[in-house]
Amino acid sequence: MNPSGDVLTEFAKVLEASGYSVEYSEFPSVGRVLLAETRDAFVCCFHTEDWSSLRRDVSDAQASLTQLAAEAPSARRWDMYLLVHLPGKPPGLLEEATVEAIEADTSFMRKFVRMGVVFRDSEAVERALRPLLPLQSVPAFDIMDPLDLIRTELRELDIAEEIADTAIASFQLSNEVSVP
Repeated sequence: MNPSGDVLTEFAKVLEASGYSVEYSEFPSVGRVLLAETRDAFVCCFHTEDWSSLRRDVSDAQASLTQLAAEAPSARRWDMYLLVHLPGKPPGLLEEATVEAIEADTSFMRKFVRMGVVFRDSEAVERALRPLLPLQSVPAFDIMDPLDLIRTELRELDIAEEIADTAIASFQLSNEVSVP
């Protein structure tokens, strides 16, 4: 099985589920790439196993994506992203420095380098793509007044309403419960 096909396919699934339209293409010297697009963003993902040509591959993919975006001008050409996946961690300091330099260079587009994403782990794939995904809404919780919950529970226990109200009022005043 081709690892680039597997990881790109998993990237495509997550991006498509997040509202991107996706397709595959071929870029010169880079090979198979995943292109993902929303009305606001244009993303290119590719896989390489060659640390020695990483800088050149990123530069070539960037040039190809820039040219592709220029063919159909839109606002998305200002929000372009390139994500490159490698099978594992950098083998040495030179490769680590290369990754840092690639990610620090934001000319033309934002670049991300992801390494060793386990494509069978949906959480790992989603984490790798997190900067490209829409923000997730915060879960809504019903805010309940704990004293109202206690009042309801006391009523369910057949405690007289005026005793429950007195106990709760006492607690609100002194942080203690005393019922005369």
